[in-house]
Amino acid sequence: MLRRFTTRSRGTGILAFALMFTAPLTARAQVVVIDAANGPGTDYTDLAGIAAASDGDTVLIRGGVYVGPLTVDGKGLTIVADGSGVTIFEPGLGATTVSNLAADQAVVLRGLKISSIGAVLTLSDNQGPVLIEDCTLEHTDFDFGANLRIENCDQVIVSGSDIYSASGYPVASEVLVDGSSAWFYDTELRGDSSLGATAGLTAVSSEIFLSGCAVSGGGGEDGAFFSPPPFCNGQRGGDALVMTASQATVLDTTLVPGAGGDPAPPFEPTCTAGVSGDALVLDASSSMTNPSGPALTAKTPSPVRSGEATTFDFEGEPSAILWFFVALDIGPPFANSLNFDGHVHLGGPPFARQGLGPIGASGTLSFSFPMPAFPGLDVVNVLLQPIQFSPTTGRLLVGTLSHISVLDPAF
Repeated sequence: MLRRFTTRSRGTGILAFALMFTAPLTARAQVVVIDAANGPGTDYTDLAGIAAASDGDTVLIRGGVYVGPLTVDGKGLTIVADGSGVTIFEPGLGATTVSNLAADQAVVLRGLKISSIGAVLTLSDNQGPVLIEDCTLEHTDFDFGANLRIENCDQVIVSGSDIYSASGYPVASEVLVDGSSAWFYDTELRGDSSLGATAGLTAVSSEIFLSGCAVSGGGGEDGAFFSPPPFCNGQRGGDALVMTASQATVLDTTLVPGAGGDPAPPFEPTCTAGVSGDALVLDASSSMTNPSGPALTAKTPSPVRSGEATTFDFEGEPSAILWFFVALDIGPPFANSLNFDGHVHLGGPPFARQGLGPIGASGTLSFSFPMPAFPGLDVVNVLLQPIQFSPTTGRLLVGTLSHISVLDPAF
């Protein structure tokens, strides 16, 4: 059954964020401030603040380089970078991990660069949702697993992020989704192109959704210099998307196979170039659907302070009619293929809707307004998701999920 939406007029719709909070907020989330420079209001100067934070807290990380790994086990947290320049670096082989979330717990990682010489981020055994937004996941050296590994998770959402390797060491896949459901919006997944071609994304016994993404296999290794065949031959490029016993929905997404490696001198006449990988590899038990039309994306800033002028940018189909929806929680993914494409990830109540009108001929629409105040609250975490009606297809399309932390100006 479709959820019941509360509609606002356009004149008051900009205040939807404030008006929707007439319902009592039963939880008073705390803000934990991590600042390597130990500036005003600092609670911790390192990632010990993650362990100290309680279930439901918001962790605000100011600019700096922090030694990882970052570990979240069995508690819901919002972890957000306060501005650019937040890097979590793991010098060992351990990965940042999020695990053992109950169904009523959620973790949000926003604006972080996470870099590791081993696997970068592992999400495992999570009934509750995990949202990764505006993050960079960079694998830099030895490879003992996928850069991003998603195992036994009910709902993982990756939005506006960049996932790649710069290691020189081979791994089977840049992103592995195993026994899970995962959504990728406006995200680039790039396979490694050094000592072995890497697949961009591998799904095993999983359901995946790709919207406005670029997935590429890594380039094949070049042949060895001053070596006879076959050692001087270029190697095969990596595949873009590999599916085993999985289902995928792919909207406005490019799948680019990795190029084959070059033959090495001085034996070029007898050495051969490697062949390119495949854009798509799926077994007989896998399937893929391709809805038509361009993806719908939302670009929102976070964190923002109450009273701060805030601009939201949307990109979608020119002339499509746009709405945005706001809620306090990530809800179970909801789809209705008869009426719309994509999934609604918003929970509620409260739950509010506001129409914004048609998207411009350039395919963009923006609006700005001062973020409302929430007296007595240190932080309010809001989820936003746009929906457009396409005059071309006559269907609705659900866009990118985005998370916004609205802070008291004291932070």
